[in-house]
Amino acid sequence: MDIPLSPDLAILRLMLYSVQVLKSKSRLLFHSLPVSNLDEVLILHEATNNNYANRSEIARAMFMPFSATAKIIDRLVTRDLVYEVQDDIDARMKNVHATPEGRMVCVTALILVEEALQVLLARLSDAERTTLKNLLFRFRWPDVLSEVPGMPKRRPLISR
Repeated sequence: MDIPLSPDLAILRLMLYSVQVLKSKSRLLFHSLPVSNLDEVLILHEATNNNYANRSEIARAMFMPFSATAKIIDRLVTRDLVYEVQDDIDARMKNVHATPEGRMVCVTALILVEEALQVLLARLSDAERTTLKNLLFRFRWPDVLSEVPGMPKRRPLISR
């Protein structure tokens, strides 16, 4: 017996599929860099742009489990792309910072992602791109999803 998906669930499935394809293909994009996937690049970006981000804050910003985030940060530390410094206020916390090489890798990786996205988005007109961007921003945290009962309050990873 087939169980049909509602039109809304079909849209969600398509959105998730598109993200998964991009994430799985990112390994090919980054073959010449010391990062291996999009999650590593985004965590590196967070460490580059946020002067006081600790592991917990990065995990929340990435919508990832703390343990997965910690493993990625450990890999980035091993590759000398980020380093950790004890927090001035809370000695239990370590703030994550990108090294100069980490910043360069982040910029290069983001350029590669941007180029890949341009190829994908080339199928859309300028008006369709604008519509897609505006629609996706309407779903970011905490604007909409945090209003759903049971959803946690989190800060958005991206801003307009």
